[in-house]
Amino acid sequence: MLQNLRRALSGLAFALLGLAGPGAGAQTPTAQIADFPRSDGTFYVVEAIDGKDVPNALSRSRAASYNQGNRWRIVPFEREVPAGKVKLTLRAIRAEVMPAATIFRSVFMSDEPEVSGVAEFDLKPGQLYRVNGYLDDFRREVWLEEEGGPVVGSKISVTADPAVVKAMEGATYVATNLRYDGDWISDDPMVGLPFVPVGARMKVLEYRKDRAIVLIDGRKMRVGIDQQTGETIQQFVARITSAEDPRPKIRAWPDDARAAIVAGRVIRGMSRDQVVTALGRPRLDLVRSLDFSEWSYRLQADGSELFLIFDDSGRLTLVDGSRKARTDVFLGIPPAISMPTVAAGAAAPAAASAPQ
Repeated sequence: MLQNLRRALSGLAFALLGLAGPGAGAQTPTAQIADFPRSDGTFYVVEAIDGKDVPNALSRSRAASYNQGNRWRIVPFEREVPAGKVKLTLRAIRAEVMPAATIFRSVFMSDEPEVSGVAEFDLKPGQLYRVNGYLDDFRREVWLEEEGGPVVGSKISVTADPAVVKAMEGATYVATNLRYDGDWISDDPMVGLPFVPVGARMKVLEYRKDRAIVLIDGRKMRVGIDQQTGETIQQFVARITSAEDPRPKIRAWPDDARAAIVAGRVIRGMSRDQVVTALGRPRLDLVRSLDFSEWSYRLQADGSELFLIFDDSGRLTLVDGSRKARTDVFLGIPPAISMPTVAAGAAAPAAASAPQ
C-alpha cells in the first residue's frame, strides 16, 4: 500500500509538472531507494551515487547513537535518485556503534563481514527500491531490489577463491540451514544462531568419536553430537548433507516459502520438509519422528522452548512460545527473494568470505 501511494504521488507530481509547462521549473523524474538497517548493526546501504558519497542509514544511525553507549539508535534512510541509468556504490557491513570498537575488532579479532562495489542500474520513475543482501561468515552479497519484488541488475558478491574451490573437490551439499556457534555445528539447532545456508558445500576431513572435522566452503569447522540420542556422528553427517544440490528443488517451492528459508525462519503453511530446510531438524530425543504434529526447538537467547504445530495435511499452522521466540522464528516476508545460483562443480558464492 505504501509503495502504491508513493507511486501515485510521484505520478501526480510528474503530471503537475507536465501541465505547468517547460517554463515552470520542470524536474527530472525520480525513483526512491531505501537503505535496510537492522537492529543487530547490519546495514545495507547506498554509499555513493555516480561516484559522489551520500548520507545513508549507517551514517545517520551513527550520528543518532553518539554518546548513547554501545546501543544502536537505528535511523531508517531513504533518498530520491534521478530515474534512468545511474551508478550506485552499495555496501553491506556489520558495524559497531562506536568507530573505535570497529577498529579494535579489526585489529584484535576476526574480520567483520563486509562487501561493497559499484554497479549500474536503470531505475524506473516513481519506483521504490531497497538495498538488501546476505552477510555472515559464509556469504557476502549486496544488491538492489524492487520493494517487495525482484532483484534489479547484478548482485555484488565476494567471488570464490580458486584454492578454496580445489580444497572443496568431492564435497557434498548442506541439505538444510545449519546453525553454528563459533566453529561448532550441533545436532541441537537453536533458533537465533547464525547459520550456514542450505546448498553450501561440505567436505569431511576426519571423523572422531562424536564429532567430525569438516570444511564448509573452505572454512574448517566441527560438526558434532551434543544430545544422547543414539545417533552416530556418521549418521548425523549423512542426515545434514546431500549428494545433490538441494537448491533446484527449493527454487520450485512458492516464493514466500523460499524467502523464509533464505531468512532462516518460517511462515504459516510451510510443509515439514520446508521447515526442516529453514530451521534444521528438531532434536531427535524430543521429536523422534517428523510425522509428529508438534515439534519443539530452543531459543538461543534464553534457552526457552518454542513449539511448531502442524495440521492434518502436514502444513505449519501455529508457532507457540514466548513473544521473542515467536518473533525470532516466524517471519512474514515479501515474495520473490531468489536462491543463489552456483555453477556445477563450483564452490558456493561466499567461499572466499569464510575466514580461514
